[in-house]
Amino acid sequence: MSQPAHAIETLNGRYYRDPAGGPDLVSVTNVLATAVAKPALTWWAAGKAAAWAADHRMEGARRAVTDRAALVKEMQRQHDEASETAMDLGTRVHTACEHRLLGSPVPADTEVRPYLRQFDKWLTAWGWSPVTVRTEW
Repeated sequence: MSQPAHAIETLNGRYYRDPAGGPDLVSVTNVLATAVAKPALTWWAAGKAAAWAADHRMEGARRAVTDRAALVKEMQRQHDEASETAMDLGTRVHTACEHRLLGSPVPADTEVRPYLRQFDKWLTAWGWSPVTVRTEW
């Protein structure tokens, strides 16, 4: 994958240099890797396991006696499906935003539509009418 236009690598991860002279902007991937991906996702995954245990307490109590190892593994995997679902949605949102920036038709996707509306609001709020040369995605 080629380096995105205006991207600069720093000791603190990737940033984007504003060609108009504004402040450097941190990349979303950098934010996720340094701020979200570590502590918040750990708590989120634990919450998925705890919610599953609370929702399946009778089954969990029975299996704790009959097959504790399998029960623990199932509880540990509870975040996997939710994570895959969230990653799929994120990919579809990024694809829709890329299509919007490139001026190509945006795939119809009711689940993505609210995020794309927010993206459009963000572009408007920043007064951004970009001429897209290429996209990172």
